[in-house]
Amino acid sequence: MSYYRKNDEQFRKNIDTLVSIFKSQVPQVQQLPKFFKDQTDGEYFFIGYNFDLSEDEILKVNASLEFLNSGRPYQQTMDEINRVFGSVRQAYKIYAFYGASKKHFYGEKDKVKRVCRFCHGTQATGAKFTMDAHTISESIGNKLIFSYEECDICNDRLGSSVEQDFGEMLRIDRCYFGVKGKDGIPVVRGENFTMEHPEGGALSIKFFNDDDGHVPELDEIVLKYISRYNPQNIYRCLVKYALGVMPQEYVCHFDKVGNWVRNQNSLAKLPTLKKLTLAKHEMQPHIILYIRKGGNKDLPYAVGEFHVLRYIYSFIIPLCDEDDRDFCNQMDYDRFWNLFTHYNSIKDWQSMSVSIDNVIEHQICIKLSGRSEHVPVNLTV
Repeated sequence: MSYYRKNDEQFRKNIDTLVSIFKSQVPQVQQLPKFFKDQTDGEYFFIGYNFDLSEDEILKVNASLEFLNSGRPYQQTMDEINRVFGSVRQAYKIYAFYGASKKHFYGEKDKVKRVCRFCHGTQATGAKFTMDAHTISESIGNKLIFSYEECDICNDRLGSSVEQDFGEMLRIDRCYFGVKGKDGIPVVRGENFTMEHPEGGALSIKFFNDDDGHVPELDEIVLKYISRYNPQNIYRCLVKYALGVMPQEYVCHFDKVGNWVRNQNSLAKLPTLKKLTLAKHEMQPHIILYIRKGGNKDLPYAVGEFHVLRYIYSFIIPLCDEDDRDFCNQMDYDRFWNLFTHYNSIKDWQSMSVSIDNVIEHQICIKLSGRSEHVPVNLTV
């Protein structure tokens, strides 16, 4: 059986046929036609049948897709991957959590044996594990990655604090791309516009004219929005996602992280948070973890890489008992960053300072310079 498929007209017809057969039994399949319609026509992709790929397998899949989509020789791509990732692969084990075609739960299945990764509660101490805990927030598109080891109290507390702030930071993107959470697709009400994205419909932006009645051209329109969130909660949330999928054998090194993630204490300074903006977006978030292999404490023990919509966030997981420094010193941080060649070879990374630990206002200005090919827009001026 081939795991590689081409997203062409015949494939999409086959998907339509599959949906017509199974939609009454599995309603979720009705999302497939739109998903493949939004992808690049004629592009090959890889299908994973509910299994986790090893680090080497993921790299080989990427090389195979590169050959199928661009004709670049497989070995040439593998040689380039080894050149770029070689030093990282020597120093770190790499774990990728993409989500399968259905829900996947990480952690201990037996409720009696479960320990909450954030408060360390168990059934014996009164903790309950009755909810389907989204390891990554549902509000930012996660439908597949869940945790067994997040108790009901932490699930509720984190969802209404650190995860809420992360969702607020991405509010405009969530609306723009039509990301549906528990409360639907968010509406954005800015200083001079309203943005809505009805489920299954086109994005609608209503721009409020200046008092003088001037009707601006599209290129003149600047949408203004004030986002309010706690910057340190953004880092807390990313670490929450990482800890939620982390293989069990490493969790014991992060006993101090839980209280900080739950906002029980504050860190005076955090390592730099890096953000990369991409041209394409992904609807299902995923996360990659790098766990240090040896005892070289010049490098952080654990690094997270979080992919959501059109962004990638790179962050060092703090408060690890295998680290002897916090990597807030620029020289220490640069040593880590320089090792990650696949990061530092890209010059478009932005540095985010997220050590402030209270709610502040973030002024966002968006210039409408053209229409998206992937997101239909109805603009009212």
